[in-house]
Amino acid sequence: MRVLARSLASGVCLAALLVAAQPAAAAPPLPSPRIVDLKPRVVTLKPRIVDLRPKQRKRTFTVDADVLFAFDSAKLSPDATTVLDDVVRTLDHPGVTKATVTGYTDSIGSRAYNLSLSRRRAAAVRAYLQGKVTNSRLRCTATGKGEKDPVASNTKPGGSDDPVGRRKNRRVVISYD
Repeated sequence: MRVLARSLASGVCLAALLVAAQPAAAAPPLPSPRIVDLKPRVVTLKPRIVDLRPKQRKRTFTVDADVLFAFDSAKLSPDATTVLDDVVRTLDHPGVTKATVTGYTDSIGSRAYNLSLSRRRAAAVRAYLQGKVTNSRLRCTATGKGEKDPVASNTKPGGSDDPVGRRKNRRVVISYD
């Protein structure tokens, strides 16, 4: 039995040596390189940066809500402080005694939700202004109008969505006397 076990072990070792001595299978050849002509492509990008300065008309500032707030938010963005500081300088004048902050939205969403969002946004702007203005005579109020009083159409003439018009309608107006 021992002789048989030794001869089997010898046979296994011999088989392993024979397999190891075989040349390795050749790897498949690499495909030949090819040249691909790339065609130039011009892509027109719509500008994403908007003028951050508030638009001032006689005794009124109008600020795009997209500059002040993130989508569906009433929390002031980091850019908002830079924009609103221009308004603060005007409201700090001793002759200014009254300011009204009015928030507006576009027509996406329910009227009740848009009214609530516009009120919360106006209140956030008012709170910022009150915290910065040193004019003790200034009385500041906030109101929201929701999607009322649009300055542009929210839809195109065919009835499709008009994002440019909706963006114009999302705004905060600060009036002062």
